[in-house]
Amino acid sequence: MAPVSVAQNSGGAQAAPVGTFVFPAVSGQSNRSNYFLLDGIDDTDQVFTTYAVAPILDDIQEFKVQSHSDEAQFGGVLGGIVNVVSKSGTNNFHGTVWEFFRNTVLNAKNPLKGVASKLVQNQFGANFGGPVILPFYNGRNKTFFFGSYEGFRRAQPSAGAFYNVPTPAELSGDFSALLQGSNPVQLYNPFTTRPDPANPGSFIRDPFPNNDISSVLNPGAVSLAQAVFPAPQPVVNGFNGYDLRSNLTPQNQYSFRVDHNFNPSNSVFFRYTSSDQTRVGTGGIVGETATGETFGKQYVLSYYHQFNPSTILDAQFGHVDLTNNVGNSYENLDPTTVVNGAGLASGFACGFTGTTACSIPGLQIPAYVTSGATNHGGTKLTDIYQWRANFTKVLRKHSFTTGFDFERNSFFVHGGGPAEVFGAEQTANPEAPTGTGDAMAAFLIGTAASASRRDTVAPVTGQRSYGFYFMDKWKVTDRLIVNVGLRYDLMLWPGYGAGPSDPTSQVG
Repeated sequence: MAPVSVAQNSGGAQAAPVGTFVFPAVSGQSNRSNYFLLDGIDDTDQVFTTYAVAPILDDIQEFKVQSHSDEAQFGGVLGGIVNVVSKSGTNNFHGTVWEFFRNTVLNAKNPLKGVASKLVQNQFGANFGGPVILPFYNGRNKTFFFGSYEGFRRAQPSAGAFYNVPTPAELSGDFSALLQGSNPVQLYNPFTTRPDPANPGSFIRDPFPNNDISSVLNPGAVSLAQAVFPAPQPVVNGFNGYDLRSNLTPQNQYSFRVDHNFNPSNSVFFRYTSSDQTRVGTGGIVGETATGETFGKQYVLSYYHQFNPSTILDAQFGHVDLTNNVGNSYENLDPTTVVNGAGLASGFACGFTGTTACSIPGLQIPAYVTSGATNHGGTKLTDIYQWRANFTKVLRKHSFTTGFDFERNSFFVHGGGPAEVFGAEQTANPEAPTGTGDAMAAFLIGTAASASRRDTVAPVTGQRSYGFYFMDKWKVTDRLIVNVGLRYDLMLWPGYGAGPSDPTSQVG
């Protein structure tokens, strides 16, 4: 989003360091202390404190970065207020078409690799506006429209989908290949763990002869491995598996605005903006896909009334909504069938909120593979209704303004799935672990280092905030303007979950 990028160059702003969110730090505050306005209405993602719905670039009429230290009209945060005003139609028909194109053939080569990074990206769109002309109505000088569309398409190969899966020999219990080479690895039987009589406080285990673990293979673990792990591929740089599917990010945005002038003293406008982005990429291994969808919408209804040349009232109502859904899935696999075949307890892998299907566990097997659980989760990042009003009176060199704003916000987090972690220590020598143990062997004999089940439904409802202010913009001279104001913000404690909230409760 260009306004966020530009905001990083504003006075008192500092760009976020690499690896963090892309919004700026303003007035010495953190980069999550900002407030985003689109046509005067809140456009803030309440979970991540960035914008909820990005305006289409060619829809922007005006852009400012302000702070509570500039005017009392703005508050609620200690950082910056990123204020964007959208375009409206005029008495003349006008439109634009654009395309921003990036491609591998246009990129500079990496001096270390000798090739350019693969990327295909298109950002394109069009807008059109003018007076509303109908067979029965001529809206020149009274009614105007402005509509726009922007599409975004991006395809870029995954950078880190390299992994190792068990070979057919290992699936049968033969890990003798680990004993070969300059760094042999010996496996130990965790089911023989016992105190060391010669060393009180320590434990010993028996080694697996020739690293043959077939006698203790867990049939459920083998069934799970055969279902979810793809076949090995030719070894490349120490990995026998790699998923080079491109990460695809298509996005579509729409915006439409209508302005109407009843007379020189009364006008109104309505604008609706929506954005829908999907993300499809590797889930970590061939056959597993990670998906995500972010859908946002924001609308505003604004009314302007001029009592006389020195007295003005403007009032607004708006709503912003942002939802993010994520999940993993396996091609041609039914999660419930896989879970039953693996013998996993239904209380561990089934019974999640919002679905009747079981969930294939997420697996973390160091030096081999990391995969995600198949359960989907959704997060309502923002659901804000807002009312605002400002009253301005000009007296000679003073411009007095007073107003209020009220917001009601709700959001929730929904996510879940089982997960299992396996480590080399489960099949290592407890007294001398270096050079012993293997995480995949631990998985195939069913000895997890840890396991967890998550089924989170955390609604936050009824959060209300009130803001009141009064300020005087005093034009002392043509070169000096003094802003004096007072603002009061009240943010009430929201409700968490289905029952009453107690802000004094503690855990632990």
